[in-house]
Amino acid sequence: MPSQARVAKPNVRNFLLTGHPRGATGYSGALMCALGFKVGHEKVREDGIASWALAVNAPKMPRIIHKGLLDRHNTTFRSLIHVVRHPVDTIASSAYAESPPSLRFRSRYVLIYGRNEIERAVRSYIAWHKMIIGQRPDFRFQAESSGHDLVEYLVNAGFMKQPTKLRGLKVPSRKHNSREHRKLTWGDIEEACPADLFVQLRVFAKQLGYKE
Repeated sequence: MPSQARVAKPNVRNFLLTGHPRGATGYSGALMCALGFKVGHEKVREDGIASWALAVNAPKMPRIIHKGLLDRHNTTFRSLIHVVRHPVDTIASSAYAESPPSLRFRSRYVLIYGRNEIERAVRSYIAWHKMIIGQRPDFRFQAESSGHDLVEYLVNAGFMKQPTKLRGLKVPSRKHNSREHRKLTWGDIEEACPADLFVQLRVFAKQLGYKE
C-alpha cells in the first residue's frame, strides 16, 4: 500500500509519468492506480498524473483537464517517471492514430519534419524522449516489463512501505487506451526514413533498452 508519509499537498503531487504520445502513459497511469496510487491519465489526481504533454512546461495543454494545474510552474512533482514503449509500436501508433493537434503541439517544442508520417513520427520519438531524458528522470519505466522494477523503485524511493505482488491485482491490459492502426516493422521504418535517421533511431532504441 502507498506510504501515508507521502500524502500530497495542494500544488504538490507525488508523480509525473510522461513519455511520447501513444507511448503507454495511459497504461502506466492505470498500473499505478492498480498499485494503490491515485494517478490520473491526462487529468491531475491526488497522487499525480500520467501525461505525455506535461513533458513540457506549456501555458495551455491540448485536450487535457488539469483542474487548474495548467503548467509545471505552479506544481511540484516529487518523482519524474520516464515512460517508454517499444519504438516500432510507438512510431506506428503515433504516425497513424495520433491527432493533428498533438503533432502541432509537439512541433512547438521539438523539430519535427519529414517526407512522410513515419519519418515525422521517428523524429518526434527521438527528440521528445531526449527532451525528457534531459530533465533527469528519477526512474525509467519500460511498458513491456513485468512491472516488478516499478514496484522496486517505488519501495526504494519511499512511496511504498513494502513490495506489492502484482499477481492478484487488477493489472491493466497492455492494450489500455489502444487504437486500431496499421502495424509497422523495422523494415518499414527503414524504408520510410533517411539512412542516417534510421541508424540514429536504432542506436537510441538500444539506449532505451530495446535491442530488437
